[in-house]
Amino acid sequence: MKKFLAILVALALICSVFLVAGCKKKEEAKVVVKTMAYGDNANPEGVNWLRIVAAFEEKNPNIDIDFEMLYDEAYHQKVVARLAAGDVPHLAYMGADARWGVPWLEADQRYDHRPYIDADTYDLDLIPPMARTARNTIFRWGPPTSPPCCT
Repeated sequence: MKKFLAILVALALICSVFLVAGCKKKEEAKVVVKTMAYGDNANPEGVNWLRIVAAFEEKNPNIDIDFEMLYDEAYHQKVVARLAAGDVPHLAYMGADARWGVPWLEADQRYDHRPYIDADTYDLDLIPPMARTARNTIFRWGPPTSPPCCT
């Protein structure tokens, strides 16, 4: 009887070890948000971008912001190259003139964020609709493709 109890206790211990091992919380897969940032380490856009990304990733450890930060003409050339190659970022910096918007419009990669803006915080009447033509157009709203959750 003692031998039977000893075996029963041993089996219970072994089973509990396997149960605990099987209950380990699985790590969530990291979400990667591909972005194109505008600036460099010496201008406000670049400095602020680096600060914002660091703070965001610290508060959201399962999200990585994979960014390429370029400044001036290098940025615009890279936008055209990435769009042509089909390497469309989830998020991109956008200015308010045709130089910024035309490549995105021509690649049919603009995304209107107005439906997601908090109307209690921002006056949506101050955000004009995106233009529908490519040349000689002032673009007032950013281009990113679909949200990272939906690609």
